[in-house]
Amino acid sequence: MKRIYFLIFALLGFGSGISNAQYTVLHNFSGIGGTHPNGSLIISGNMLYGMTELGGAYNEGCIFSIDTNGIGYRKLYDFDGTDGAYPLGIT
Repeated sequence: MKRIYFLIFALLGFGSGISNAQYTVLHNFSGIGGTHPNGSLIISGNMLYGMTELGGAYNEGCIFSIDTNGIGYRKLYDFDGTDGAYPLGIT
């Protein structure tokens, strides 16, 4: 996921003549809210959807959403091992 975003930011910076691409951290992942976000994000309207490989209520990953402006992080689902675990998503 980091490689894709780096490529997008690098291309945006190159195309506009800006030498240093900038980004904003939207959320710091930790513990029960999910850790190790992995895979691609899906955008729908002004919401981003993704998964974490670890963390959540059972430490087996979760599905989350966050507004594109960085507010409104919401954990949508905790994997518990019986319904899946450690999702990697599509990279």
